[in-house]
Amino acid sequence: MIKIIALQGKSNVGKTMVITKLYQKLCSAYKRVAYYVENHDGDFSAIFDINKHIIGVTSIGDRKKDLLHPFEFFDYYNCELVVVCCHKKHGKDKSKEFVEEKSRHYKTAIIWYTKANLQQCNTKYNAGTEIDIINDIQAKVLLKEILLQI
Repeated sequence: MIKIIALQGKSNVGKTMVITKLYQKLCSAYKRVAYYVENHDGDFSAIFDINKHIIGVTSIGDRKKDLLHPFEFFDYYNCELVVVCCHKKHGKDKSKEFVEEKSRHYKTAIIWYTKANLQQCNTKYNAGTEIDIINDIQAKVLLKEILLQI
């Protein structure tokens, strides 16, 4: 049974940046078992051994078809827990339905997180720095959730 942590949000709000920061934190503390480049946009999937627990992470996931390979990758490595990205809304070819289908298949609940979207604020100064800090905080929260779940 695979546990699923899903970071949901609209397209282009920074889900990949949060997952990249999570990936960096995992690389600095745990053994990376495998890595796969998903596309030319910087999206990837990776497998980690965290204290003998096999964990999968992917940064891709706005569309259903984006998640087909990562879940094959996760199944191949017998992941115990996975962190995925998905679109926030339901709809044709949206990844949210696919993640929900996978949770039913694995007979597990999804632990949902929503990507903080600073773009909705009228931030004039230091927006890049603030966004980076928020992404780092969200990556730390996801790492804590992983460690709580294993």
